[in-house]
Amino acid sequence: MIAILKEILDNQKEFSAKVQSLEQNQKVLFQKIVSLYEGQETIAFNQGLMSRQLEGIENKSLDKSGTLAQSSLPRECKISINNIEQSVSLMTGESKDSALDEVASLLPIQSLEAILEVE
Repeated sequence: MIAILKEILDNQKEFSAKVQSLEQNQKVLFQKIVSLYEGQETIAFNQGLMSRQLEGIENKSLDKSGTLAQSSLPRECKISINNIEQSVSLMTGESKDSALDEVASLLPIQSLEAILEVE
């Protein structure tokens, strides 16, 4: 009978040790779950920040492209106006182009009669 009681007592000690081990494992698991939850919260917060930053970058890039498109038209108009002014100035004699004057002086056609002869 004493042997059976000793065996029961040993089994209870073994069972108690296993229960303590399980309790410790549960504590570790709970700590890990809490850590994972906190990590998920941090990830969600960081994703929100990144999303807002990307939206800001998108808005800025759209604003810049619109501004560039709007500023290119006046620039093209200014270039066209400068070209027209230069052409009109050459036609009216307000400005001289030495290269064009030199080419004109080399041409043998000096009068309307010479032009008619060439035709």
